[in-house]
Amino acid sequence: MDYSDRDYNRLVVRSTNSEAGGCKQMDFHLVDLKKNTITMECFPSLPNGIGIGNMLYLRRKILIIGGDFGSLDLLPNKTSENHPDPDSIHLGASLYSIVHNHWKAMRLPTNLAMSNPAIVLGRLYCFGSPYLLPEVCAYGGIWKKLELPTELRGRYASAPVVTDYDKSRVLVQVCDLNELYAFCPPPNKDNDNFSPVSSSSGTWSRIATNISIWCDVVAVADDIIYFHEWDFKNLLLAYDLRSNKWVDVVADLSRVVITVREFDKLFTLPNGFMCLAAWVPLRPLVNKDPPSVQFLRFRVQRSPDSDPLIIKLTAIDYQSYSIPSAETVCDFIMLEEDDYVYKSKSNGVV
Repeated sequence: MDYSDRDYNRLVVRSTNSEAGGCKQMDFHLVDLKKNTITMECFPSLPNGIGIGNMLYLRRKILIIGGDFGSLDLLPNKTSENHPDPDSIHLGASLYSIVHNHWKAMRLPTNLAMSNPAIVLGRLYCFGSPYLLPEVCAYGGIWKKLELPTELRGRYASAPVVTDYDKSRVLVQVCDLNELYAFCPPPNKDNDNFSPVSSSSGTWSRIATNISIWCDVVAVADDIIYFHEWDFKNLLLAYDLRSNKWVDVVADLSRVVITVREFDKLFTLPNGFMCLAAWVPLRPLVNKDPPSVQFLRFRVQRSPDSDPLIIKLTAIDYQSYSIPSAETVCDFIMLEEDDYVYKSKSNGVV
């Protein structure tokens, strides 16, 4: 396999550890797909986490967006119930710095309980769901509403939105129109940090008109949107944004033995590779088994001479890891390779 020096082959797994039916804390574990290893509790835990919401990644920062907006769940350094420490964790938005090895609070507007978040060009956006109500956050927690074109006001947005990193934009399915829109933010000179923008910043454009399917597991690469559900014959459906057509997918899975059919996250990797991630069992308290995480890596190739276009998936490997301390698994994100190396050096590990 030809991977570049700056790969995305390390994933953070977020799990919950509960006691007496209530969630005790969130734990974070590091999977290295290259070395086929897992490191338990690689980052500080979050006490009293409720284990819901989205986990996102911005270079050397991890965010948890979504959760219980009606209360503050505090780290052990709270001062009192009536006067919580300002650095306590609000489960609406929690920010972890890999550089400083520290969690801090970020607050969301209370009307973004279904936040539908995305990070693009170093900015955090919440697009809202079911109503399309986009807002942008500058570093420091200042939120600004974004203006919508007339045809999108009062419309419904599917979740999740998906970031198209190749073109620095966010794709939003407007489900009551079966149309796909692209939101293009203004340029950002510092893509590694949040920065303020005006409320009128960014442009919207309709890029597809026959998108009637949207899935919880979705990703985009090289102008192809990929969707996954458990009953798809070849794991994925594919929509070509260049031709505005659904395209055929064929899969060669002969090199691996897949133990699950329903995956929870789809990641794009460099050099034409992708990764499906899953956690099982879905109800560990019923099954009495500790959860495990599963990863299927595969190569994605376009058939250059076929008309119409055909997408071929070729399995590379399949990895599985048990997490004995967890009650359940909540989410995955992909890290840049040098981020964890940076953390290890800063803590004297390497």
